[in-house]
Amino acid sequence: MLPQTWLGNLLGSVLVALMYYYGGGSLLPVDTSLVHSVALAKTTAPASVLFFKGVLCNWLVCLAIWMALRVEGAAKFIAIWWCLLAFIASGYEHSVANMTLFALSWFGQHGDAYTLGGIGHNLLWVTLGNTVSGAVFMGLGYWYATPRAQRPQAESANARQTA
Repeated sequence: MLPQTWLGNLLGSVLVALMYYYGGGSLLPVDTSLVHSVALAKTTAPASVLFFKGVLCNWLVCLAIWMALRVEGAAKFIAIWWCLLAFIASGYEHSVANMTLFALSWFGQHGDAYTLGGIGHNLLWVTLGNTVSGAVFMGLGYWYATPRAQRPQAESANARQTA
């Protein structure tokens, strides 16, 4: 499921960037704009930095959802808001957010240093960091913290075959 979701997010990011570009968006008129500068910096960062920023980012994103599921009303908004504010303010990396930033920058007047190879480098390491964070820190951590009696039980192979 991860590859299909990842590709769907990439396609959606490119479509949004194209709509913005053809709609006359003025965010990207020159290659020195903030969007281009941030995109270029993200594509030239070392792999280890991207990986760990991806881990920390998705930990906050998963934490936002986990907390929102445990509260009611306006507290849901507050739980999500603070986690996302921390992720954005810290400069952490999320693959889907980066897809949109990269697509916007690509269709603008970007410089020659901004390449598809750099974009691929970023998305590879950030996606790996996001995945490790979601699976290990939140998935396995939450599973381990849940008492055995409350854990979902997997169906046995025999039960599925007889049904």
